[in-house]
Order: sequence, then C-alpha cells, then structure tokens
Amino acid sequence: MDEMAEDLDAGALVAAARRHEEEAARELVRRLYPLVLKMVRSHRPRRTAEEDLCQMIFIKIFQKLSILGQGAA
Repeated sequence: MDEMAEDLDAGALVAAARRHEEEAARELVRRLYPLVLKMVRSHRPRRTAEEDLCQMIFIKIFQKLSILGQGAA
C-alpha cells in the first residue's frame, strides 16, 4: 500500500479518484469495503452473492464519482 494513500483523507482520495488516479480508487475501495459489505449483508436477497453486490455498488460509486464530493473539493 502506498504511504501517501494512508495519509490522504477521504475527500482527497475522492478528488484523486475523480482524476482517474488508480491508487486512490483502490484505497477508497479498501477503506469502504467493510462498510459496504456490512450494508449488503443486512439488505441482500438470500440468493444473491455478497461479492457480486459489493462489486456492483463500487461500480456505481465510481460511475458517480464526478457528483460525489463536489462540496468537499
């Protein structure tokens, strides 16, 4: 893991990910994955795999990244 990513706050990571910096995107996933997984487990249909739902959620997050964090930039 990159030391710089450890020092960045969430707003800085979102801004870097919006600039298509791959390391920032990976760090966001690493930090948010436990929370996303917890939400998926509490709301998922029984026959849907947790990993598939988490992946879909992160795809949506990164598709909407231009909207997220606009006030924090």
